[in-house]
Amino acid sequence: MINYITQSETIYGEQGRVPGSSLHYFSCLGYTISSGRWNCRNYIHDKPLLKFFAISSVLLGHSVEQTTGNDFWDNPIWEFIYTYHMPLFMLLCGYFFGSSLKLSFLELIKKKFVQLVIPSLSAFALMVVFVTVTNYNPCPELMDFSWFGFMNAVWFLKCVFFCYLIGWLFIKVLGNVWLSAIISILLVHLFDIFNTDNINFMLPMFWLGYLCHLYQPWIDRYRKVLLGG
Repeated sequence: MINYITQSETIYGEQGRVPGSSLHYFSCLGYTISSGRWNCRNYIHDKPLLKFFAISSVLLGHSVEQTTGNDFWDNPIWEFIYTYHMPLFMLLCGYFFGSSLKLSFLELIKKKFVQLVIPSLSAFALMVVFVTVTNYNPCPELMDFSWFGFMNAVWFLKCVFFCYLIGWLFIKVLGNVWLSAIISILLVHLFDIFNTDNINFMLPMFWLGYLCHLYQPWIDRYRKVLLGG
C-alpha cells in the first residue's frame, strides 16, 4: 500500500479539477490522493465489499418476497432492505461515472448499450420464451409482457443506462457538475416520462455517487465530522 507520495512522483492515474470548483483531485487505480502532501488511501478492499453487501441485500429482499407471499409488505427485514438497496447500487454506479466522460457520446452509447441494455433485453426474451414454452408464469406481477412489463424487466439496468446518458449530456453542455446535477434532477421530476424505470428517483443518487468520487479527498479529511465522531 502506498501511504505518502510527493507531487514530483509519477503515478498512473487521473488528475484534474472538479468542474465548477477549485478542488483538485488525483485518482489512481484503487487510491485517492488529496492535493498538497498527498495522502493515498487504499479502497481496493472497500468497494468490492460494498458491492457484495448491495448484491446480498437484493438477493435477501427478493428471497423474503418469494417465501412470505403478500405478507412481505409488513416484514421488517424487507422494509429495512428496501430503504437503501437500489439507491446504494445507483450511488456506486455514479461513483465510477467519471471515466465515461472521456468517451464520445456515440462511444458511450455503444459501450453502455452492450453492458446494460443487451442484458436487460436478453432477460426479457428469456422470460418470454420460458412462459411461452411451459405455459406457466410463476410470477405474473413481474413477468408481464406488456410495454410496462418490458420496461420493468431488469429495470435497474435500463435506469443506469439513461442516467449515464443524462449525466454525460448535461456535463458536456453546461460544464459544471453542480449545475448539471441540479438542473437535470429538476427536469426529470417535471416530466412523467422519467417515471419510467424510476429515473426520477435514482438520478439524484447517481449524481451523489459522482460527487462523492470528486470530493473524496474532502470526505476523507472530514470523515470523523461527517460520521458524527
